[in-house]
Amino acid sequence: MSSSQNSDIVQIIDLFEEALHKLNYDVEPLIVEKWSLVVHRAMDGGGRSYHGPSHILHLAQGSGPFIVLAAIYHDIVQVSVDRGAGPEISNLFGPYIRIEGGNYFLKEIDQEKNRIVYFVSRIFGFGLQEKQILASGRNEFLSSLVCVSELRKYLSEKDLITICACIEATIPFRDPKTLGQDALLILKDRIDALNEEFQLGFEEGDIDKIIFYATDLANKDVDNFSEILVENFIDNTWNILPEGSPALRYPNTLKIKDFRKALEGMEIFLSGLKIDLIFSSYKNHPTQEELGELLERTKINIEIAVRYLRIRIYSIALLEAIAVETGGDTSLSLFMGDLVQNRAKNSLDDFLPLEGEFRNSKDLDPLILNLLTVGYRGHLKYEMSSCLYTSIVYRILGEEKILKSFVFAKDFFCQRVDSQEFLKSQDSFLTNSIIQSLLKLASTREKALLKLQKILNK
Repeated sequence: MSSSQNSDIVQIIDLFEEALHKLNYDVEPLIVEKWSLVVHRAMDGGGRSYHGPSHILHLAQGSGPFIVLAAIYHDIVQVSVDRGAGPEISNLFGPYIRIEGGNYFLKEIDQEKNRIVYFVSRIFGFGLQEKQILASGRNEFLSSLVCVSELRKYLSEKDLITICACIEATIPFRDPKTLGQDALLILKDRIDALNEEFQLGFEEGDIDKIIFYATDLANKDVDNFSEILVENFIDNTWNILPEGSPALRYPNTLKIKDFRKALEGMEIFLSGLKIDLIFSSYKNHPTQEELGELLERTKINIEIAVRYLRIRIYSIALLEAIAVETGGDTSLSLFMGDLVQNRAKNSLDDFLPLEGEFRNSKDLDPLILNLLTVGYRGHLKYEMSSCLYTSIVYRILGEEKILKSFVFAKDFFCQRVDSQEFLKSQDSFLTNSIIQSLLKLASTREKALLKLQKILNK
């Protein structure tokens, strides 16, 4: 049994060995080590903040061998996060893939020489002919190709099909209305067709088991949405941000607008997400009651997270507008102060109004206030300063006023109103307090800040 006290690479090796043992495979330890190193190097890259080794370990915990092996490989390719794939990974899927202008194409497959690759292509809805691989499902398909390239000499076709079917099921948020039917039923039909055409030897019950495994992995892959504590959901959501917004990986040079855009992107995604597309069920597994509980918790988590993000976005919008009016977009650290690791240094919240000066004490959600005041447990180095500043904005205005002002902030982002018009429409006590505080931090903008203050106070 793998111990959490061991390093990530040792835990990955242990997962491989335990899963292979349960499936009655005897693979040389050095081969397992080689596989594990490939996985670890791919998933421990600088761009990974969520889809890393810890994600594998979470999915594998308490899971059966097929799910464990699928969990190990299902995110090994993350094209947008890794900006492609490193040579070690691309060499594994490269024989079957052509890349042209950033687009990925499945090459024509030799069914006799690459039988298992052909099976995998069928599992993902492809065939023998060359075809473009669309972004939805691309990572999962390429990850499956890596999986079979590594394991094909050691595992049976049936077991590799089972593992890759589980990986296919982790393609998220697929709408049956768009597909024509539920994604799991489509997956089952594909395996049924392969089984009949190539006499693979799967019984009906065997294929049902595959889809049950696939359902379990797919649901565990998104179980963050149904966290009992919304703090954990927001924590994990925040960890995903740098994967989609590379600028966040460099906090010392991060600009205000880039930070706002990253938050805005997550808010747009969550507010537009259909919650009934998040979790899967096959033949009442999980049961409708269990699925209902997952969806109810998910609904609550997303609702709170969207409110939280809008509050955060609004508070950054004020800084962005002030920056535009006083010389243009600038470093977040110039306006917010130094990183949280050194609280001895000045930060924006040090100069903002004290508790006794806050004019709102009723229109506050204790949970959101706690998230902002106590902070967040993730790894964005500038996060705490931004949280404390936002908590002060929250306590000055209250939630209702912020959420109404958020609509006007979106007009500013889209340039339907200019920065000065946006600032003039905001609470004068708050904007004056922020400008006064910035005068103590951003000395290069002193004249411009004083000029803006006069304009806003006319």
